[in-house]
Amino acid sequence: MNGYEFVKEKNNIDRYGIRVENGENEATMFFGKVMFNGKRYLGKYHPGHGACYIAVGEKEEKGLNYLEILQSKS
Repeated sequence: MNGYEFVKEKNNIDRYGIRVENGENEATMFFGKVMFNGKRYLGKYHPGHGACYIAVGEKEEKGLNYLEILQSKS
């Protein structure tokens, strides 16, 4: 992933975070990575909720542990 990196710091998310297309009237979300039940998942980070939503089986779960955000290298 040349030019991109996962970081724990969310201070520059609006400037460097990689946005997820989420519909016209939906909140802005960003690509994130989170630990859930001992496994690492990619998902959609919602800044307003402070959580990363991930697909686990046929359900969407709210992951809160070990969150990292995908962003362009500054």
